[in-house]
Amino acid sequence: MASGGTRLVHSREMKVIERYSELGPDGKDLAILLLRLGRGRLGH
Repeated sequence: MASGGTRLVHSREMKVIERYSELGPDGKDLAILLLRLGRGRLGH
């Protein structure tokens, strides 16, 4: 974090995925895509 990198909070991401899963079969995929977009490019 000191270098300004991306911080991942696994438990928070799992809650988002769980919530979007309530939308149906594609909800989990949608959640993962949105989380990826929100993170930006990891390692760059």
